[in-house]
Amino acid sequence: MTDNSRSAATVEPSAPRPSSFGRVMQAILVVVALLQVILVATQAMLAGIGLDGRAIGADLHESNSTVVAIVGVVQVIAAVLWWRPGRGRGAAPLLAAGLLLAVMAQMVAGQNSVLAVHIPLGIGILLGSIWLLRIALRRQPSST
Repeated sequence: MTDNSRSAATVEPSAPRPSSFGRVMQAILVVVALLQVILVATQAMLAGIGLDGRAIGADLHESNSTVVAIVGVVQVIAAVLWWRPGRGRGAAPLLAAGLLLAVMAQMVAGQNSVLAVHIPLGIGILLGSIWLLRIALRRQPSST
């Protein structure tokens, strides 16, 4: 046996690592979740501008809600792809789907001027979006 083959035979394998697909999907989810947190926080600022009597704030608030919904769909897809093939956390797609449903309810409440639902639900969406970002930022468990 040569020195090279002997040293190769005695090397122990390293600990299992998350798949590269899982790491990529986690990174994508982090970016999308961060974008969603920024968009949802922007919604609150735009609502404040609209409540101040400036029509531009209300118009931008309505337009941004569509962007929030679209990013919410992308967020669900990214969370599912991180969870299933990427072996990420199972809570991420559940939370992302719940947030998407909440955003749709939020849009209906806002269009119908049901502020008693619209305002608290908006706060909940912001907190849930931060929670999802926190989940996505946590280190992915090793695949076995």
